[in-house]
Amino acid sequence: MKQDEYTAACSRHLAREGYRNAEVKTGETILAEDAEGCRVCFRCVHTGWSRAGELDVEELISLMNFYGADRGVLLTNGRFTLGARLRARQEGNITLIPRFRPDDGENGDYEALL
Repeated sequence: MKQDEYTAACSRHLAREGYRNAEVKTGETILAEDAEGCRVCFRCVHTGWSRAGELDVEELISLMNFYGADRGVLLTNGRFTLGARLRARQEGNITLIPRFRPDDGENGDYEALL
């Protein structure tokens, strides 16, 4: 699966989970509204054998500021580096979801989105 396919699959999954107005803004970014009307910025990182890192979290923070999002979610099909986990925790309004496979019904991690 390529990056743009992963982002499109994530967008479809978010719509099924009740996020409204899910719109792909860039090849990796989705902006949507949750049930309470909060703007949520999603960054979808499709990794090969590498891990999503602190720079991915920094990019999400920049995108959240640019789009005026209330919170952010970083989705990856892989895992996160320690630096990414620490930076997200430091920011406070960012959720990291590892091993996210939007098209399989066996994904236990997606519940963190609700």
